[in-house]
Amino acid sequence: MPPLESGWSRVYLSAGMQSGVKLWSVHQVDPVFINDQRIGTNAKDEHLVVDLRPGTYEAYCTPEEPAKNFTEKRQFKFAANETRYLACDMERKGAGASFGLIGVLASEYLTKSYLHDRPLDPSSKLVSYKKLQ
Repeated sequence: MPPLESGWSRVYLSAGMQSGVKLWSVHQVDPVFINDQRIGTNAKDEHLVVDLRPGTYEAYCTPEEPAKNFTEKRQFKFAANETRYLACDMERKGAGASFGLIGVLASEYLTKSYLHDRPLDPSSKLVSYKKLQ
């Protein structure tokens, strides 16, 4: 991976957790999007790296099989020469799973996926590098 160019920002994007357990696959988390541009996918113990110009971006992640998942889009501001670490987490949403099959069927959403700041796991391996122009 090339060194970060002066004046650019770098973002490390990793698969996160749900209830303290690492998310394993793209069925749980990913792909990752920045300004609606697909950046890539990763799974447990993997990460993506994106270099981009400073500014504010809308970023989100969503499972490849998003049935009953709410995708939360968030705004992130990146400064020149800044490196950020974001993880795509998933959490329960609503009461659907608490009421068995009837609750699941009646619920619009069972989970929510979202990106937030979290240090990169040092055992994580790089699977993709991209530079947004």
